[in-house]
Amino acid sequence: MEENLNSSEEQSANNPLSDQSKKESLIINIEISSFLAETAKWAKFIAIMMFIMAGLMVLAGIVISVSGSIALQKYFPIGGMLGIVYIVIALIYYFPAKYLYDFAAYIKQALYFNEQESLDYAFNRLKAHYRFIGILMIIVLCLYIMVFVFAIIAGILGSMVS
Repeated sequence: MEENLNSSEEQSANNPLSDQSKKESLIINIEISSFLAETAKWAKFIAIMMFIMAGLMVLAGIVISVSGSIALQKYFPIGGMLGIVYIVIALIYYFPAKYLYDFAAYIKQALYFNEQESLDYAFNRLKAHYRFIGILMIIVLCLYIMVFVFAIIAGILGSMVS
């Protein structure tokens, strides 16, 4: 019993995240501060590019919806729906861009004013960004698997009919 207690104490002593006082003693030196400042610049650039792409996708969606529903109604009846898909994809694209932009803005604020709250919130937004991207990746991979399985089933059934 005493061995188990000692081994768990040794494990917690070796784990840098187990002791609350160690969490509070992280230091952001000048080098780390410069890395974070540069990361914030790149994150802001990428976020702005994502906003621009989302805006262009919304415009393309509107154009496709209007032209698809007016001009191609006879030959391509779901043209208007394709524009709606573009707008939905742009909406999905907006959220990771917003999280990344917030990360950049709050990191910059934390470094400029030396604020712990801004630093905490910045990393919270970065976590939200990566969580969103991860969940989106899982959804897309599941859709790929479903399409692949459906294609195999359709191929088998198609070969049975002919």
